Amino acid sequence: MEKYQSKIADNPEIVWIQISRDNREGDASKWAKDAGLPWLTVLPTNVGRSKLMEYRTVDATPFYTLLNTEGTALATGAEEVFSKLAELTKTESE
Repeated sequence: MEKYQSKIADNPEIVWIQISRDNREGDASKWAKDAGLPWLTVLPTNVGRSKLMEYRTVDATPFYTLLNTEGTALATGAEEVFSKLAELTKTESE
């Protein structure tokens, strides 16, 4: 949450999306609400329709992928994603 708040929350160019792995939608919705997650949570029944799983390259949770507006993966994995976000943010603010 700290990285989200400091690097993403106030950036209008970035949308953070979480794909829930809960098997029951009610559980996924309740968990996201109880945790106070401010980003979009895609529920299990909508994952296939969203096509977001096409970007998952390893079976790990959490799994991070940074996409551009055309759907091209720019980085995968937490460290690479936040590093690329820092690079893009620095470039945009200069």
